[in-house]
Amino acid sequence: MLENILNLEGLTVLEKKQQESVNGGGTCGYTTTFITYDYDGNAYETTVTDYGVSKADAKKAVSAGGRWCCESCGSASWL
Repeated sequence: MLENILNLEGLTVLEKKQQESVNGGGTCGYTTTFITYDYDGNAYETTVTDYGVSKADAKKAVSAGGRWCCESCGSASWL
């Protein structure tokens, strides 16, 4: 099937930077931890990890603390 796709007329295989431009850079990921409190004042720690987001969204998600990556996500053991 891949050979059939690559043989289509007018097909252009995009490089990674070009794909990010088209997709809005949706190849980034992040992990962040936050604390919430219940009505009795008990604290609960929650860790959120997400991949496939834009660079801007990843940076925004960790603005209060956490880690984000884009090109290096393939080697990010925490993601």
